[in-house]
Amino acid sequence: MLNVLNNPSIIMREEWTPEQQVSYCIEIASKLIAEGRILRKKLRELRGIREKWDNRVITFEEQIRKLKHQAKKRIEDYWDACKKIKKLEKEKKELERDVEDLKRTLKKTKKESNRKNNILFKMGPYACTERLEKTKKKKGGQVGHCDTNRENVRMVAWGREKKRVYRDTCPRCDGQINRAMATRDRQYIDIDLSARVVQNILAVERQWCGCCRKEVRGQAENSLPFTEYGMTVFLIVLILKYKAGLSLSKIGVILETMAGLKMAKSSIVNCLNQAQRYLNGRYNDLLEAVRQDAITYSDETGWSIQGKKAWIWIIASDDVTVYKADAKRSKPVFVDLFGDSSSYNMHDGYGVYAKTVDSKKQMYCWAHILRFAHDECFAEPKDAGIHWVASQLNRMYKRIDTRQDMDHPHLFFESIMAELDGLITYESNEPSAHKVQYRIKKQQIGLANALTYSPDGTNNLAERELRPIVINRNISYGSDSFAGMQRDAILASIIQTLSKKFSPSHILPQLNHAIRNGIHRIHSPPIILDSS
Repeated sequence: MLNVLNNPSIIMREEWTPEQQVSYCIEIASKLIAEGRILRKKLRELRGIREKWDNRVITFEEQIRKLKHQAKKRIEDYWDACKKIKKLEKEKKELERDVEDLKRTLKKTKKESNRKNNILFKMGPYACTERLEKTKKKKGGQVGHCDTNRENVRMVAWGREKKRVYRDTCPRCDGQINRAMATRDRQYIDIDLSARVVQNILAVERQWCGCCRKEVRGQAENSLPFTEYGMTVFLIVLILKYKAGLSLSKIGVILETMAGLKMAKSSIVNCLNQAQRYLNGRYNDLLEAVRQDAITYSDETGWSIQGKKAWIWIIASDDVTVYKADAKRSKPVFVDLFGDSSSYNMHDGYGVYAKTVDSKKQMYCWAHILRFAHDECFAEPKDAGIHWVASQLNRMYKRIDTRQDMDHPHLFFESIMAELDGLITYESNEPSAHKVQYRIKKQQIGLANALTYSPDGTNNLAERELRPIVINRNISYGSDSFAGMQRDAILASIIQTLSKKFSPSHILPQLNHAIRNGIHRIHSPPIILDSS
């Protein structure tokens, strides 16, 4: 329409007649109507396009919302994945540590399995290359063994009786047979099971001492103060617990089966506690005695108190064994155990012993240094220098047989020190050899002392003395309290020392004597034994 109005060629003129002007207007109107129709059509088209784009916008907005939701989910998944990665990395490190531990364990297991195939000491892999000839053992008594013939060995027996045995009928045909004058003696040993529980009633006189102005009461020989059980019950319980290594329940079974005495676990524990009270003085005497010996042997082993870790320490000599219970494995424990002793001390190299004992009085176990050198040889080739070092250590240990009846021990000590110096200065580029050389350098004086002054150069005596209490621990699973652990250490020290000094048949009288001495120490005035 604007084009029609603005076009100068079609502008209405003044000289036109009214009919011309009307027709002109009609023509312009028709053109405007046509253009309006076109515009309305275009408007409809634009509206359609607008609706179409509006729908697309809506679709795009929905897609954007979906993409935002997916992005949010992807971000959450990303952080979850990061957490999982961190967790997996941590598990990977733990698995790597486990793999390293397994490798070390496998290496150690291989070393131990290889060690079992060889003898480390006088017949080790470096001692002799010749094949040992297997000799068949001859029947009968062996040269150097003690006589075990029961007819010749004198045994302790409370009674001996002889019975005549015969049959009235033949066991094959049931025929009657006559008695004979000829006999064949046959000896057998048995135990009399007639022992039963005896309940004694003591009529204790309430006597009066005019000098002391106090009441005095007598005490029967087999009774103990403040308990309903006699001395025999105490002795049997102690022997079954610390000599035979039985549990409390099994001790009760044996007492009920063999003698008809029913004892609960609490009653057995009370007997042990009272025995500890009477034997505490003897335990202190043993501790002082072992400190006075020329050579002592030290070691420690684990214990359990209701699942918590504790330790049993030992200091022993050829005649005395003393155990000590403690919750720690530290220097103050051994300082209290070793005391002011000036003896040589044999140990396995644990730092507590090295820091407590004078360096000139230390002895290091040769079994440990030989085993350590042998383990280092396991992964090395045969031409490695560590094999030479280990062979020299084995050769030096065998020199312990040549030192008997030596007039000058210091000369033997100096020769061992010189040989150890040679091993320390041996040049080698192998880490395994350096480890052994470092240990030899650190333990040089103690190793020389062990070969010069100790009987066998090892700490085997302490380990053998620990074995009974370790068996007791494995049977009882430790103790329920620290007091019970201390009680086991004290009573086991008494029993183990008596076992070393006396034969099995003399342990009971000696233990009886020790308990009675403990009673005399505690009760004052001394107990008056009733002669009736």
